[in-house]
Amino acid sequence: MGWPGPGHALDSSDWFRVNLAPGQLLELRLSTPYPVSLRVLSPSGQEVGRVAGQGRLGLVYEARERGAYQVCVSLVESTPLFSYTVELLLRR
Repeated sequence: MGWPGPGHALDSSDWFRVNLAPGQLLELRLSTPYPVSLRVLSPSGQEVGRVAGQGRLGLVYEARERGAYQVCVSLVESTPLFSYTVELLLRR
């Protein structure tokens, strides 16, 4: 998780960006073997959604403003290197 490449240390967060229009639904599905936190931040940086846990997680958010929203997947506790799957769906 969070590996920028050879010669760099691991970090505890991965970031994704998605552009949304008002009224658009962002649906996130995450599958992970270890505990993580999944957060959505508005274009102004305010947290507008959060879910934490392991296994299968889901979050749905309806955009209130136009702009670039940030999605952050963060480790909850120290774990070995692992893979996870994120599905991102946009609905009108």
